[in-house]
Amino acid sequence: MTSKTDKLRAVFLTALMIGSVFAAGVAFTGGAAAAASSNSLDLGDGDDNAVAIAPSDNLTDVQVDTDGNALAGNSTFVFVDTDDDGEYDSGEPMATNSSTYDQTTQTTDLAIDTVDTSGLSDGDYTVYAYENESLNAGDSSFDDSESLTIDSDTPSIRKATHYLNGTDDSILEIAFDGDVSSTTNSEVTLLDADGDTIGSTVTQGNLNDDDGDARVTIDAGTSIDNDVAEVEVNNFTNLAGEDISDDTVGVTIAPQTINTTAPEDVEAYAGTNVALKGNLSDSFDISGPDVGTTRGAGTGSQVYVFNTDDLETGDYNITTNTQSDISTLTLESLGLEASADADSFDTNTDVTVTATADDINRDVEAVLLDSNGDATDYTAEGTISSDGDVTLNFGAVVAEDVGNYTAQVTDVDSGVTAETDVFSAVEAADTNTEFVNIEPAARGDVASINVSLTETTEANITIGEYSSSNYQANLTVEDGNGDGYVEFNVNTYTMGNQTEDVQSAFYVPGDSDDSVTSIELTDGSSLSSPIADGTYRTSVKASGTENADDVSRLSITETDGFTSQNIWTAPRSDSLSDFPTDATLTQDDSITQGDWVVHEISGDGVFGVLANASNNGDVSDTQALLNAANYSELSLTVEQTEASVGPNADPKTLNYTEALQNGNAGVVADAENGTIYVAAALDQVNTGEDDPALSFGDDAFNASVTLNATTTDLADDDSSVSAEYSTAELEESLTQDVYNVTNAENQTITAESNAADGTQYNVLVESTDTEGDGFIEPENLATVEDGELTFEVDFTDAAVGDEFSVTLEGLEEDDSATGNVVESADDGETTTEAPDTTEAPDTTEAPDTTEAPDTTEAPDTTEAPQTTEAPDTTEAADTTEGDDGSSGGSIPGFGVGIALVAILGAALLALRE
Repeated sequence: MTSKTDKLRAVFLTALMIGSVFAAGVAFTGGAAAAASSNSLDLGDGDDNAVAIAPSDNLTDVQVDTDGNALAGNSTFVFVDTDDDGEYDSGEPMATNSSTYDQTTQTTDLAIDTVDTSGLSDGDYTVYAYENESLNAGDSSFDDSESLTIDSDTPSIRKATHYLNGTDDSILEIAFDGDVSSTTNSEVTLLDADGDTIGSTVTQGNLNDDDGDARVTIDAGTSIDNDVAEVEVNNFTNLAGEDISDDTVGVTIAPQTINTTAPEDVEAYAGTNVALKGNLSDSFDISGPDVGTTRGAGTGSQVYVFNTDDLETGDYNITTNTQSDISTLTLESLGLEASADADSFDTNTDVTVTATADDINRDVEAVLLDSNGDATDYTAEGTISSDGDVTLNFGAVVAEDVGNYTAQVTDVDSGVTAETDVFSAVEAADTNTEFVNIEPAARGDVASINVSLTETTEANITIGEYSSSNYQANLTVEDGNGDGYVEFNVNTYTMGNQTEDVQSAFYVPGDSDDSVTSIELTDGSSLSSPIADGTYRTSVKASGTENADDVSRLSITETDGFTSQNIWTAPRSDSLSDFPTDATLTQDDSITQGDWVVHEISGDGVFGVLANASNNGDVSDTQALLNAANYSELSLTVEQTEASVGPNADPKTLNYTEALQNGNAGVVADAENGTIYVAAALDQVNTGEDDPALSFGDDAFNASVTLNATTTDLADDDSSVSAEYSTAELEESLTQDVYNVTNAENQTITAESNAADGTQYNVLVESTDTEGDGFIEPENLATVEDGELTFEVDFTDAAVGDEFSVTLEGLEEDDSATGNVVESADDGETTTEAPDTTEAPDTTEAPDTTEAPDTTEAPDTTEAPQTTEAPDTTEAADTTEGDDGSSGGSIPGFGVGIALVAILGAALLALRE
């Protein structure tokens, strides 16, 4: 179908031609002059020349302007040229004037009867006006003409786009699929996602309707309103003046725009909707890393929204069918991500989601999506902080909304979205509290109570029942970390004689986020001494409820006090922080100079004393023991044994208090296992002020630890345990003067030391005579085990015939030996066999010294051969251990068996004399 412009042009030219011919005809024939003049035909209400009507309507309100020149007796004809041939054909819709020209009043507008067009189909037609005595088939010269459009279309909304039209304003464009006209009653309503009106309804005065085309726009302000979800259109008409159906359509939001009519380069985050703006109905060619396509704005629109979701970052070039210059869109990654803070949230817990991005200070909005992907009423908003994240709180999901959800987070400025994995909202369980565990305690120790809290963070606990035990403590505990449990301690030592400071009796251990928030004693429950042993009723309930949820018993047993003490040793390389679990402990009551002496003290009824002295963990166990000693609750004394005191001398006293204060001793209280460890660096412990210094190898000591019955009121009598230990000088040496090895790995060098098991040594091996460049093995480590050291040395760099030196890098002094690299180490004295060390046949035989077998004869008396061989005697490592707790380590180079042989030799010499 030809356009209206072309048809109007054709009508105009036809009118000119007809007018010319008609004028020429009149001039030639001298007939009646025409009354109608150019632009004299008005269709419709007379305000417009052209008109559009519906197929079912008739053409009414037609007028012809006669310019006051109508001739009496002529008629004015108006007809519709239905076949567009420029002639009147019989049957074409026609009407004549219903009023006549009045020469007296000189009426210029002649009304025309209704033209019956109800049978015409959609299309554009020409309407002619003709003044003459008659209108006959074939007539083709007419006075004037106008266009008539028969229109049955009822346009609807194609799309609605909210986009930036520049930096200072935004546009809401509504594109219809056909031409529309606004009326005085036209209005557009903006709706949010819930269907609620945003602001005021936009009426016709604020609508931009461009000449009745298919595009309607609204100036939407200076920025994009992300809340606009839909538009509702009312009281628009098609070109025939018919009301079109009221319609509602969703809005696509494009927060960034490229104006292709003035090509530009724009940067945006991948995932942003970008509006490509051109001329009306333009098409856009887009090419980039993973795109090569053409898209159009379509009827009634100047924009196409380019969705950059899932596109690669990089440059995208854009041209249009009317603009060949290139606009470039550069996509970058915002890195927006979202994750739920838990896999499940109950109806008493707020749903929280963490959003992160590669940029900061970004406003974000979030909504929970149900299992169908539909938005819910649970929303949140926030700003991504300088740390690149934000926590979004949606509140708790109500019981009727439990189910599976995801959270969709949207960056407000770019429209980029991210979505969490699926998480669940579940109905919370009923409120409940119960005892998980109540650990019993000896009177004077610390009991532990663990409470479970379900759907509550506070619980009320009652310990004791005043009517039956004359004691009742009422506590409130709070679950501060949300794990559903509160574990707290009950110090049975301070439940009574420290009731002025009841916080010391009931407290959470360590740095727990839980807390005991209130403590009240029932009148009369204040005790002057530690609480008596016995069984105490305990109950627990959720705060704010009436009845107890659970009932149990706290058992407090009789105090035993200190029950035993053992002596251990450990290498000085262990630090105080290693005791007791990470230290290398050996039970040994012979303490070598440079090693730790460790007192393992067992008992009960003392750990509440230490807890109180430590202010419930505010100070170290070491300071707690010092405090308890200062309070005369505990004491630790170490005095020289009577047997090791020299003649005319007083026993020495070791100053453990000073050692504990200056860091040369330390304490670890292991209440769970009923043990206290006191470790002291013995060579750093001073003796009493008037005492001579400690003498290693000569002195022995008795250590006593006591629980004072009078000051603690925990027992009738003092409870004390003692243990003795001796001291020894450090002895360390290589076991051979000469070592024969082969040029291979794992060649053995042995040494001896009476340092504590676990003490580490090193041997340095260095060539002394070799044909090559020589060799050195500087690091060969071994640790003491039962007084022995075994070093594995790599001699693969050596050659047979090389000689070397061996240096034991001792704790006090180094010891040296030499060595040879041989073909086979089996034919000489090697460290791997060392038979001479244990058997020593050459040493005990001594034939030249004893000679005279005839003199000593008497084999029955001396039985010397059997005595000197004594293989079992010389091997006896077990023999030297003894049952008295002594070291068990032999003196290097001097065994018991050798001593016996020496004595026997002396006896033989005596017999000889």
